[in-house]
Order: sequence, then structure tokens, then C-alpha cells
Amino acid sequence: MSLKHRHSCCVRTCALLLFLLAPYAASAQTPSPWTGVIRDDAEQTAGAFAGFSGTGQRAMSADGRFLVFESDRTLVAGDTNGTFDVFVRDRQTGALARVSVATDDTEGDGLSQAPAISANGRHVVFQSVASNLDLTDTNGVDDVYVRDLNTGVTSLVTIGPSGERLNCTCSRPVARLSGDGRFVLFSADFSVAGGSLLWLRDRDADQNGVFDEPGNVTTAAVDVAAIEGDLIARCNNAVAWPHRIF
Repeated sequence: MSLKHRHSCCVRTCALLLFLLAPYAASAQTPSPWTGVIRDDAEQTAGAFAGFSGTGQRAMSADGRFLVFESDRTLVAGDTNGTFDVFVRDRQTGALARVSVATDDTEGDGLSQAPAISANGRHVVFQSVASNLDLTDTNGVDDVYVRDLNTGVTSLVTIGPSGERLNCTCSRPVARLSGDGRFVLFSADFSVAGGSLLWLRDRDADQNGVFDEPGNVTTAAVDVAAIEGDLIARCNNAVAWPHRIF
């Protein structure tokens, strides 16, 4: 890997971290007010779903109430796909639900993983190779999806500014949400002019408060070069003075 490429990757990573961590720096210092089950103990006590338990990446809402995680265990009724799914646990009520399903609750026909949740606990973004989570997904590779836990709508995120789709699994997309879930920052290579690998999807471009309305969702490239100097300065400052960066 060339020095220039490594430098570019560093800048993109730094941009992602600065964008994502700033809103949560204060809340991350606040102890969670919630107590309760965060694993599948309740299901085990109920007698229930046998199988190998593997739990991977997980994330939590800003107040600590909602925990999202990936697991290949059969944690809910109707889970018959035999692969990793994404789940959300409400630590106040103990309720457990599967996130990696289509809008009509059809389970994914492929592996889903790498979840992240918005600070307000309403929106979950995740990767999936499933082909049946969104009717417009026909590329057969890893994509990013977002699910609104309030409305139950699951939407495809990895769509380029002119409708481009991913055409390879050469690098799996990574995504994170803004605090209210409106914006999804994700990495993807659409092989479009300019070669941007970092994108911002606005799920409420008309600003009417309704997310993922057809025709009112946009994707824009993040111009890393334009903000590179400022990011390098802030990254250097973060290394030298980590308590001053946010």
C-alpha cells in the first residue's frame, strides 16, 4: 500500500471517528440508568432455543437502554435461517427483537452483522448479504441497511448519488448513524468518477420529519480532500491532547 493511500485511509478513518464520536462524548460518561438482561438468559430460563451461541459486534443507545448485537443463536421464534442475525434488546423491559428482517418481517436469507444504533435508540444500521430485505436489492453482495424500530421499515442504504449499486465484495461497507438517525455515513466503492469511498446518505432530504420517503433520500460524496487539512490538525490534536478534541 502506498504512503499516499495509507494517508488517505487514515484521513477517512479520522473523519469517521470525529463525525461519530463528537455527539456522544458527554453521554458516554453518564452511567446507564437501565438494569436488566443483556444476554439470552431469559430465553434459556424459559426452556428454549438450543444451539451454539456466538455473539459478535454490539452497540448501545446513548442512554444505555437499547443494546444491538449480532448472534448466530436462535434467540427468537421463527429464526430458521441458520446464520448470524442482528438483534435489539430493550434493557428496560427485557424485550428482544430481531432487527435484520424485511419491512414485512420476512427473515433475511443471508448473514447479517456489524450493527450500530442511533443515539436516540430508534434506528439500527447493519451489513447484510441477504437478498430479500429490500425489493430493490438485486446485486447479490454485502450491502448496508437501516431499520426504523418505531415504524418497522427496513431500507437499503448503499445506493450511490445517481442510483449506483455495489458490484463486488472487495471491501465490506461500514456505516454509522447520526444521533437522530437521519444521516448515515458509510464507506463504499461505487466505482464512480472521483473515486470517493465515503458517503453521506440523507434519509430526510425534504426535512419533513419522515425518513426514507421515495424520492426524498439522497446520497452525497464526502469530499475528503477538501477537509483533509483540518482533519489532520484535529487528529494530531487528539493524539497530543485527547481531552480537548471534543
